[in-house]
Amino acid sequence: MAVYRPRRQVRLLPVAIIVAAVVLVVIVVALVWPRFAPTSTNKSVAVRASALEAANALDVFEIEYPKQTSSGAAAALAHAMSTFESSKAALAEIDSARTAQIAADLATLSEKVKASAPAGEVTALAEKIKQQLLAFNSGH
Repeated sequence: MAVYRPRRQVRLLPVAIIVAAVVLVVIVVALVWPRFAPTSTNKSVAVRASALEAANALDVFEIEYPKQTSSGAAAALAHAMSTFESSKAALAEIDSARTAQIAADLATLSEKVKASAPAGEVTALAEKIKQQLLAFNSGH
């Protein structure tokens, strides 16, 4: 004779709660983890982006300066200089010699602009500085 045993019902509520808890923990870890990750790469990316921004401003300066009108040359130069100054310390950590050279060249460029130097001379110096700033992004 066989013994009758009623089939045990699996309650889905405790299983669903456990699965939901595991999913919630995974989501929280995925959201919180980047905040605790090393920020040195983020800092490096930000510094390189500011060097690129300064180079782009010098590009605008090179286009606007030869026009010798009330164009955006002065504003572009001011933007390039302020962007460079704001990231100067971090750029010096990457390459101090290049950063010092850029700072000196920017000072010379500013003096030449104030003295209304010939456009060819000024734009050549601006191009040199721009290439040095772009070198931070290329890793050279």
